[in-house]
Amino acid sequence: MINSKLAMFSSFRDPASRVLKSGNTFFRQINAAGMADFRQLNDSGLAKILTERGMLTPFQVAEDHGDSALLELQTIEFVNYPYEWCFGQLQAAAVLTLEITILALQHDMILKDASNFNVMFEKSRPVFIDHGSFTVYRPDTPWQAYRQFVMHFLCPLLMMKHCDIQYNIELKNHL
Repeated sequence: MINSKLAMFSSFRDPASRVLKSGNTFFRQINAAGMADFRQLNDSGLAKILTERGMLTPFQVAEDHGDSALLELQTIEFVNYPYEWCFGQLQAAAVLTLEITILALQHDMILKDASNFNVMFEKSRPVFIDHGSFTVYRPDTPWQAYRQFVMHFLCPLLMMKHCDIQYNIELKNHL
């Protein structure tokens, strides 16, 4: 059983994982529904490549119970959100998401969601923070996160470029 002294910090729509907090330390709990994907992420070497390149928040496996795991995450110094970013930051986050998707495909994985909230800026670099977003790729299936990528990255970037540079505030108004 995962350490019961941890407080749930955030719960997202993904049944495979959730974020927990203890003091100033953040954890990601990987549930039974996400363990096969997490094992592939780790065993394929993708997690190592992404963390070494500064593309994925570093983590350590704090607990591994076979059917669940608890990851201790490196803390982001300054929490930031997409609606606070300038055009260039949103663009850099979009590029990071696509680069991670390409690398994931080379390791028989893909991102199952492409929310701009899966990225934060550590100093001036975008870093992907959702270790539960990776899933095993099934050949000949479309990218299920494509619609979300368009909604969270492509459309806001186009609106900022062609209509109003401050359009990113809509990312706050329509989470």
